[in-house]
Amino acid sequence: PVKNAFGIWADMLSSWSAVAQSTQRMGTMATDSAYVVDHRTKLMADALRNPMTGDYAELSMMVPEKVTAFSQAGIAGWSAMTAMQSDSFAIWQRMMTMALSGKPMTAAQGRALAVQSSRAIKRASTASDRIMAPVQSGANANAKRLRSKKA
Repeated sequence: PVKNAFGIWADMLSSWSAVAQSTQRMGTMATDSAYVVDHRTKLMADALRNPMTGDYAELSMMVPEKVTAFSQAGIAGWSAMTAMQSDSFAIWQRMMTMALSGKPMTAAQGRALAVQSSRAIKRASTASDRIMAPVQSGANANAKRLRSKKA
């Protein structure tokens, strides 16, 4: 447990840093996804124009990879939602215990609540990374593979 104000601020900074890193990864995934969608849309248009020369090996990967990635993301999401609800209830319970005590919140109680809340934020950010990891991994791998085919 964090015992001083510096530790609380360091813990909060770490939590917000995790949120920023998660946001950066989402941006990379969005860029890679846009590239893959653009590339595959052109492949579909080419296959429609001339069915004999379509890149069916590439096009046939689209549905199975999405089913796999989104199934894995769904499982991770369910686990993350359960953990986030648990964190939320624990914070709520701590707040209500303080509120119903009839006494003002002490510095130690405030510090404990701040630490618990900060860690819940960090855990939620990490959860979003785990949820998006299968989709992000597929998008990044596809973009890398498709870019190397073009070269």
